[in-house]
Amino acid sequence: MAKSQIILLVTNVIGGLAVLGSYVYGLSSHPGQGKALWGAIPSSMQNIYTVSMFIAAISYFAFLYQTAFRMVPQNTLFPFGLPFETLIFVYVIILLPSSLWMSLTFNYISAPSEFSWLLTRLVLAAVGLGSLTLFGLLASLHALAPNQAFWPGTVGAFFFSFHTLILDAVVWPIYFRH
Repeated sequence: MAKSQIILLVTNVIGGLAVLGSYVYGLSSHPGQGKALWGAIPSSMQNIYTVSMFIAAISYFAFLYQTAFRMVPQNTLFPFGLPFETLIFVYVIILLPSSLWMSLTFNYISAPSEFSWLLTRLVLAAVGLGSLTLFGLLASLHALAPNQAFWPGTVGAFFFSFHTLILDAVVWPIYFRH
């Protein structure tokens, strides 16, 4: 395993623990307020979100497996000459803001302000744009090397980017402040 793959895995372990830790901390430090995170999203849409969250989580592991174990870093070149290590930066763009979302949302709920709402929206946008970037990079690999079996990770990245960009960054804010 190449050094850049190890860094990518360590980034995901640390970032993943930060995201999960932020959720545990957020829910445990705000007992009984978990439903407030839904805002005014109708219960019928909450079911769609819940299913989509599970699909997005499974999808994350599909593209993480592809990027960490199936790619050969020294043979991976993305459009514009971007090297494999670009993925590490993209994962940070996804994981770091993801670890901030819940605390920012609870902060907004407890003390609403335009600034805290803006920060909440910015972290959601960053995750969505990061996931869209990841999808674009993985989709470009198929175009550059069509004989490689990159489709599971690429399809996973598509579902993950749909959830984070469309449902989280666009739809959730509309209904949350409705």
